[in-house]
Amino acid sequence: GLPLTPDTESRIGGYLAANPRGKHGQVVYDLAGDFGVDVAALRKRFGFYYERFGVRREPTAGEAG
Repeated sequence: GLPLTPDTESRIGGYLAANPRGKHGQVVYDLAGDFGVDVAALRKRFGFYYERFGVRREPTAGEAG
């Protein structure tokens, strides 16, 4: 890969500080409504991945966050 120079690291830090997550709102997906996905089946199928990598379970449309 490419080296991460101090200048590059500083510029990335500046960008992240000026553009925090949610700065322009957020996109909310309705997997069942928008894509016809069975969310419960998907969570069951990939449960091992959630556990292995500590993935935070996001609420689906209609669930409290």
